[in-house]
Amino acid sequence: YKIKKMSRHVIIIGNGFDLFLGRKTKYSDFYKSDIYCPKDFPAPLIDYLNQWQPTRGLSDVKWFDFETELYNYSQINDNIKDPISQEEHKVLAFIKERNCPVSANEISDFLYVPSNESGEVYVLYNNPEVEIRELFLKQTVCNLEKMVERHLLSQTEDLKLYYLKDPVYAESKEVRDKEAFKKIKSGLRDYLLSQPFSHTNDEALRNRLNSIFEMDKFDQIEVFTFNYTDVPWPEKADVQYVHGKIKDDTIVIGTKEYNETNNSYKFLQKAMDDNFNPPAIIDSLLTLGNGDKVTFFGHSLGENDQQYFRDFIQARSSGVTYKNLTIEFVLKSLNDKQYTKMAIQDMSNYQLTSFQSKNKVIFKSSEDL
Repeated sequence: YKIKKMSRHVIIIGNGFDLFLGRKTKYSDFYKSDIYCPKDFPAPLIDYLNQWQPTRGLSDVKWFDFETELYNYSQINDNIKDPISQEEHKVLAFIKERNCPVSANEISDFLYVPSNESGEVYVLYNNPEVEIRELFLKQTVCNLEKMVERHLLSQTEDLKLYYLKDPVYAESKEVRDKEAFKKIKSGLRDYLLSQPFSHTNDEALRNRLNSIFEMDKFDQIEVFTFNYTDVPWPEKADVQYVHGKIKDDTIVIGTKEYNETNNSYKFLQKAMDDNFNPPAIIDSLLTLGNGDKVTFFGHSLGENDQQYFRDFIQARSSGVTYKNLTIEFVLKSLNDKQYTKMAIQDMSNYQLTSFQSKNKVIFKSSEDL
């Protein structure tokens, strides 16, 4: 006798799913959280992201938009102004080398260039050398106070000595950018852990998910979530985290893989993260057949994640027709259908028509669920 094929439902979860559940997990939610988002860290990357003005407005920014901006930054970082000036960097490096609090006089003496050696700067003062030194000291103190105000330096209780707020501030901009990226990841993790849903175990939600994804109709349920958060999935579901999870402190964020000549910025690529160990999502999709179903819920199919879906979309745009293979896209609203179709068109090498004719393709709005 013929062995019955096990029916499968593969579920791809994006950030739109968390939003559907009412969770505050948008990029703008994190960015507005001053406690967790390192907006004041003195690195060019942070300055760049602070000045980023998304076309759709901050509230509509998706995480793939943010990751795209990381990629854009990696291409132009040489042209981005460092928030720490060369003169300030000299001060920070000097204090770090001394490895102890130092006075304004010591810093002034270190920075001072006698007028007969500078050739340009201090000869503008028509004063004896001693008066120039006094003026230079006053200016140095003024600059040090500004560095304290910007939290680059701290002062001892008697306000006579200066020391580094953080030793990494004395490092190169590449090192500070790498540290900034670490702070973004750790800040995002702490932000998500601070939210009320981070330890949820809701039986009612579990039953609702069972209904939404029609789990009782399938023998196997495979969930691949691109989110870092936990959801009380029914026991039947085999849940795998593509980019890690907050509870394990393994979240992965970053850009797609690309040829980067500047090795100093390869850390921005997801693939370079030590925690990056994606499950076999590609193989799982490619082995779907008639009677099976795949649901993309709240996933933008953005460029940074298309590596997971491209082979499947191309395979389902050519070759065998599977009219009983359901490919479902659950969107925030049907107004987003155009973006999804454009992503499919891109991944299928402009065979969207073939993709829709060879499969049972369904578009749904989460507003109707």
